[in-house]
Amino acid sequence: MTERNRITRRGAIRAGAGAAALATLGAPAIAHAQTATLKITTWGGKWGEIMKGEVLPAFEKEFKCTVSADQAFPFVPKLQSSPKGNPVYDVLHTNSNEQWNCVVLGLVEAKLDHKKIPNIADVYPYAVSDKIVGVSIFTSAIGLGYRTDKGLKKPTSWKDLADRRSPACAAAISSP
Repeated sequence: MTERNRITRRGAIRAGAGAAALATLGAPAIAHAQTATLKITTWGGKWGEIMKGEVLPAFEKEFKCTVSADQAFPFVPKLQSSPKGNPVYDVLHTNSNEQWNCVVLGLVEAKLDHKKIPNIADVYPYAVSDKIVGVSIFTSAIGLGYRTDKGLKKPTSWKDLADRRSPACAAAISSP
């Protein structure tokens, strides 16, 4: 592979936004990959299974490229120690605290250039918030339960769960 075919750090963020949108929406139309191999980070476990089993093969097929996914943490020190002109990753997928640290370190772009991401309008609004770096690709629900068999009242707000005088909070604190 020649040096001119390598993706730039800024190009990586644009590609990451496209890959994130792909994962969020299924298979929207995005700019074609600029390299034969796209180097990304991804989680292990169920998230990694979904990425490697469903999302990445579909992406590779549609954009006729190969995706090399690193699941070995930590990602940020690897990116930080790689040359800025030749980063170890083209797309960084990590927790938001690490993403913001990468902005501070100048490793990723702070803002998306919507003009360079043709399908950004197709992404759910929460996925391109000013509260996150890049584009969110996965979300998960958090379920909360309470014990009716213990006489607990149904929580009516998040404050009920944080109020130590609330039966729901007291039960959670005293539970083993």
